[in-house]
Amino acid sequence: MRFLVDTNLFISYLITPHNPLSELLELTAEGEITLIYPESLLEEIREVASRDKFRRYFSIQALDILIETIIILGEEIPKVNERIPRITRDAKDDYLLTYAVIGRANFLVTGDRDLLVHHPFEGISIVTVRELLEKIA
Repeated sequence: MRFLVDTNLFISYLITPHNPLSELLELTAEGEITLIYPESLLEEIREVASRDKFRRYFSIQALDILIETIIILGEEIPKVNERIPRITRDAKDDYLLTYAVIGRANFLVTGDRDLLVHHPFEGISIVTVRELLEKIA
């Protein structure tokens, strides 16, 4: 089972490390499921994490460890060089749907309602972390 995680969940994980995403990362480390990610997701995590409203909640070291964990546990999706089609209300989310398709994800995991309303998208289930954990159980 392959899954792509939205940036908002990684930021929540940085703020509160013992949350449901930690269970998905543990299952990934055990080889039960496969985390996929594009390089642009790592860039977005770094950019969002550097915003003043989030910086006070975690250290640079915690951010670096998270990025390293994603790289070690995950499978990188090749970069898309073509223009990403407009799909969602928030154009910044469109790349996630595109990379989910390219990466042959079974699930796109998010807390973003603008993405959740597109469930399912081209055979990909768009779910919350808790919903995916329930499906795995």
